[in-house]
Amino acid sequence: MPKKQLIITKAIELFAEKGFESTSIQEITEKCGISKGAFYLSFKSKEELIFSIVDNFMMGITNDIDRVVSSEVPNEHKFFTLYTIMFQSLESHSKFALIFVKEQMLHVNKNLFEKIAFYDQQFSASLLKLIDTVYGSSVEPIKYDLLLCIKGNLKGYSEFLITQKVPIDIASLSHSLVDKTNAIAYNATVGYVTEEMFNLRCISTENTITLQHIIEKITQLLKTNDDQLETESLVILLEQLQTERPSQAIMKGMMNTLKQYPRCKLLISGLEQLLEK
Repeated sequence: MPKKQLIITKAIELFAEKGFESTSIQEITEKCGISKGAFYLSFKSKEELIFSIVDNFMMGITNDIDRVVSSEVPNEHKFFTLYTIMFQSLESHSKFALIFVKEQMLHVNKNLFEKIAFYDQQFSASLLKLIDTVYGSSVEPIKYDLLLCIKGNLKGYSEFLITQKVPIDIASLSHSLVDKTNAIAYNATVGYVTEEMFNLRCISTENTITLQHIIEKITQLLKTNDDQLETESLVILLEQLQTERPSQAIMKGMMNTLKQYPRCKLLISGLEQLLEK
């Protein structure tokens, strides 16, 4: 196993057992059987290691949803496919997931909290795209309530399965969640959460959005895109962000073009925050 992957694997085991804050670099290196110098050749700090784990895990989840949205799977089967992928991932990464069940109060590390909050926005944006694809305009009055119910079910069932350590019948569980999702989508008529209310919950501190976050989101969007105009606009935007002196005019032009694509909504919002700094 490559050294970097070894560090990540052993660190996850320790984090799951002791938590982020209580695990030291010394303990990680001892579990890996390496020196501290070897650790620092791979990661500058424990925080960078944690961020690397979170990036890989959270980007994997949002990429999975985007792949389901753009896949040729019939719309009526897309949520079953999503739930199946999500719980397969949970089963494969149960030790990592356990960290977040144990450490609910992630404000002990502000940077980590902000990073996860940013990815939660991406997760919500991808789920909204899936809701639009599967149910269309018929769920518009309850769309954000439906989103919160889907996220709540995923969180609740994940925590139950992790903490109770019960065997997972993924197919049965996915069918059960599809049934609940459809029940709300097809039968609920009165919504409570509006788009404005939902967007107010998003954290908007100066440190939430960084250039690296934006570049990661563009890269993610490019991997799951088949629209030529959207692709060209994202590529030009990425090129500008990676130059020493990006053109504000070109960037704003690309942002205006991308506003027609719902899945780029979070990207545009993040860029606008970044440009205001």
